[in-house]
Amino acid sequence: MITKYKLTNSIDFISVNEISDSDINELTNNYNITNEIIEYATDMKERPRTEYIESLDSWLIVFHVISNSSRINKVALPVTMVLSDKQIILFTTDKTLYIEQYFNEIRKNNYTDVTSWGIYFQIGDEVSEDFVDKIEEISDKRTIIQRRLAKRKIRDKEILQLSMIQEEISYLLTAVNGNFLLLKEAQLFVKSSDMENKVTKQDIELINNAVIEFEQIQKMTELLGDITDKLSNSFNNLLNNQTNATMKVLTIYSLILSIPTIVSGFYGMNTFLPFADKSWSWIFSLGLVFIGVGIILIDLKRRHFM
Repeated sequence: MITKYKLTNSIDFISVNEISDSDINELTNNYNITNEIIEYATDMKERPRTEYIESLDSWLIVFHVISNSSRINKVALPVTMVLSDKQIILFTTDKTLYIEQYFNEIRKNNYTDVTSWGIYFQIGDEVSEDFVDKIEEISDKRTIIQRRLAKRKIRDKEILQLSMIQEEISYLLTAVNGNFLLLKEAQLFVKSSDMENKVTKQDIELINNAVIEFEQIQKMTELLGDITDKLSNSFNNLLNNQTNATMKVLTIYSLILSIPTIVSGFYGMNTFLPFADKSWSWIFSLGLVFIGVGIILIDLKRRHFM
């Protein structure tokens, strides 16, 4: 579906959501959008990138935003933008359609001293807040698991949740790193001599803010990943300690229970044994058991096994 309106007096905005065949025909005929751009816009695995389209005198920009998908591997999805001096075309899906609201807010705020590049950088700043919210959401989930670790209430459920959090952070960090490099590249570009007369002071201020925000987000995501990895290591250490403690108890029991088995096995054989013909022989056999168990317990204690 295609939606059109003016962002500023000099910049038109075209929003394309869930592009259809009829949309492709309209974009091709009315806006000279090529099949290559369509492929970028529909590729949900496209990495953040910037490319100049000479035939349109426009820039193709792909950047990642937080999606509304519940799937971990789709925590961030690409959004494609075709940007020129007079026009911005935005390609979204149902999972990223909310980005259009940020453009609508720009229209309501009546930006005057800003170019299409400045609008892109303002959107980047808005997107950064979504990443911060997602990081805080993941951090809250990790904190809950961390509290259960402190109480030593570890179950398979928590282990699975922690694994999913680590996977989610990996996808998130990939998107953050891609956006940060994209903005750094754009920052160098808009400050070059070629763009000196095409961008305003406000544009420069907006790109600087966006770069600073994503640099902080990058550090936040890396820190969250490090803390989660350490929590995972603590999980593993605790589980190993629990396993070792269980094996220790089982070893002690197996050693202790082997003594009665050995003694009763000897006295159960059809051979001559000392005091086997006495009425109190069972007391004698019990004494051998207690002595054997006592020797093993003393030896285990001496070796600090207990």
